[in-house]
Amino acid sequence: MTINNPIDGATMREELRKEKHAFWKKHISSWQETGLTVKKYCQNHSLPISQFKYYQYQFAPETKKTSHKKQSVDFIQVSADSSFKQGAPSTQPVMLSVITPHGYRIELEGMDILVDLLSRLGA
Repeated sequence: MTINNPIDGATMREELRKEKHAFWKKHISSWQETGLTVKKYCQNHSLPISQFKYYQYQFAPETKKTSHKKQSVDFIQVSADSSFKQGAPSTQPVMLSVITPHGYRIELEGMDILVDLLSRLGA
């Protein structure tokens, strides 16, 4: 008896690897469109954060995988105009959001926190 198209262990592993990569690429792409933090996205989709971060790193361009010691740090100037003073009335919530090259999101919300941060930075 002859079996047509036998699937060996290596072929099965490769297929599983491809399926896993497709699954995580889809989720990483979806996460980037949401604006959510990794933690919140993973909670919403019942995904392990450690695996999400592992595949996020695996799919990152080679330039993002370099050692932290070799990466340069870019700064931008932030200043507040005269209406951005502590105690000044605000009709909209104020929020500062910074996204790092590795996809970490740092968010500060609220006038008091932002005024304190900017004053400490000398803005």
